[in-house]
Amino acid sequence: MHGLLPDDARIREIVQTFEESDGTVTLEDFEHIRQRSVLINRALSGGLIVPDFEELRDDIREMYEKVKPIRTGANADYIPQLSEKFVDPDQFGVSICTIDGQRFNIGDTDVRFGIQSCSKVSLR
Repeated sequence: MHGLLPDDARIREIVQTFEESDGTVTLEDFEHIRQRSVLINRALSGGLIVPDFEELRDDIREMYEKVKPIRTGANADYIPQLSEKFVDPDQFGVSICTIDGQRFNIGDTDVRFGIQSCSKVSLR
């Protein structure tokens, strides 16, 4: 909903405590959680860097589905780690992580690969 995933180290303890409970949260529990976690407080108050993360996620999903069928291009054959021998050219994934830690992954995002030629640094 807010893009914060339960494995985020900053909220993991709170998520674990909630999962171990019977599922009910009292107002006192809620206040304790809100005061203990700046991140959760910001999420609950709409103060994260992307307040409507669902909309961003829907936009990324729509773009992903639109470009996924495109099969033009080829792996760089001059970079051994990117050659088709090591990287399946049909794999495609998108991962988003904001400065607040809001995350969204779609596609082949669990596959490890080198990022040569798909990541450039700009010094502006």
